[in-house]
Amino acid sequence: TALVYFTGVNCVNSRKMEAAVLQNEGVKKVIESGMVFISLACDDRRPAKPSERKYSKVLKSNIETVGDINAELQLGKFNANSQPLFVLLNGEGKVVATQAYTAEPAAFEAFLAKAAK
Repeated sequence: TALVYFTGVNCVNSRKMEAAVLQNEGVKKVIESGMVFISLACDDRRPAKPSERKYSKVLKSNIETVGDINAELQLGKFNANSQPLFVLLNGEGKVVATQAYTAEPAAFEAFLAKAAK
């Protein structure tokens, strides 16, 4: 199972979740029990490789940065454009569940539990 975390370097709600939810012992235990955790910042300003630069029909603009690549993935594949967004993927890469901002560790644990189903 993979847990993809769409975040932003400058996203206040992402920092709140990292402090209050992702650092919760129960949540950490579930994530560390065998999930692949992937964090993608949609406002990462590092330049994209020349081979990755293109016009994005999804974003309706040119891909210039790593953040643009991540934002295109989030919007194109998961039809969402806000951070934080968590996506659980099964072993075949299919979406199991998604979770937006929550300040409740118990709610996030319930979301993570969907990976076991």
